[in-house]
Amino acid sequence: MTLTDHLQPLLDKRFPAALVAAVLMSTAASAQEHLWPAESAWAAASVNDNGAAVAEAVFKEAFQPDVTLRVYTTDAFMRPRADMVFIKHDKSGHRVVTMSTHAPLWMYSSAVWMKDFQAVKLDPPDYHDIRPTRCEAPIPGRLAGRIALVWRSVLLETRYYEKSRVGSDGAWAVFSMTDNHRELIGTTWSPDDDTKPGMLWSIADAMQDYCEKKTSNRLAKLTGDVAALEAKLKP
Repeated sequence: MTLTDHLQPLLDKRFPAALVAAVLMSTAASAQEHLWPAESAWAAASVNDNGAAVAEAVFKEAFQPDVTLRVYTTDAFMRPRADMVFIKHDKSGHRVVTMSTHAPLWMYSSAVWMKDFQAVKLDPPDYHDIRPTRCEAPIPGRLAGRIALVWRSVLLETRYYEKSRVGSDGAWAVFSMTDNHRELIGTTWSPDDDTKPGMLWSIADAMQDYCEKKTSNRLAKLTGDVAALEAKLKP
């Protein structure tokens, strides 16, 4: 029996169709033109009791002092996956790092929820034993600086929406960076590709793709995505 077979009836019980429809109606009005505020860089994991602690334990490398910017992404319930993409900078230069796991992190994060999910056998049973896959690739310092500038520009436009922006299916992304001794944090839910959050997410995807493939054409794609967002950000 698959994970989906176990989860679907339980999710149907906790998320009635009427509630899902109401949420979808609230998100259909307009594209997400900016990020909205998040309490922490683990906002996408914090919907349950211990979500932030679980994510931080799995991806703790992303919050070391040599990390300049990061994005945490996680898919909806039925596609358990979480990724952390970030840029590190030390005396050896700039590097893109990606950490990924298909472990359903949200299922580790709430004792209340786990009462319903006792039939699901988590592997590993303890989230401290999750070992995400990891890749690392060098990146030109000038390009890393351009990424940091667009990251900061989009984060500085973060503000609240009048209505909820979350749907029943899709993915979260939480962007963050340290800027002048303060932490800038903004989140989005499955934004349209041509919006600023969507274009920033495309840069994150291109960073991950380059990290995994390490080819010149992947680096060129990343550079092009950065240039596209730079153009959109121009007044």
